[in-house]
Amino acid sequence: MGIYSDLERDFDFDIVDEFFSHYSIMCESTESLILNLRDEDMYKISLEQLFRIFHNIKSATGYLQITTINNIVSLVEEFLDDCRDEKGPASEEFIRWFFLVVDQLILFKEDLEKDRDQLSPINKEILRLPEFV
Repeated sequence: MGIYSDLERDFDFDIVDEFFSHYSIMCESTESLILNLRDEDMYKISLEQLFRIFHNIKSATGYLQITTINNIVSLVEEFLDDCRDEKGPASEEFIRWFFLVVDQLILFKEDLEKDRDQLSPINKEILRLPEFV
């Protein structure tokens, strides 16, 4: 029995299934939004959409008590909130960092899909917040 099985045991199947479906879609939809942060005209819109995605993941993982994912998306959400007043475009350092975050979330998605006993270790580079501009 792994993490996904535990979630299905502890929560309604439909809630877990809906979370996983939305989580997968959110992971897949971030790449173009991150790349749009390079565009001075698009970065504000993309930043807001990314903030909403991470806020939604934070809410769902908080409810489902998936602490590791919740901690990472909370960090990202807070950082994005701090970046809202910055003028774009985003720095390449920020873009690379954001892709590390998304890669980590995709790795967690695979852990859940394979019903592993625990989530993969966190890439420590994620904890080093970049300069936004």
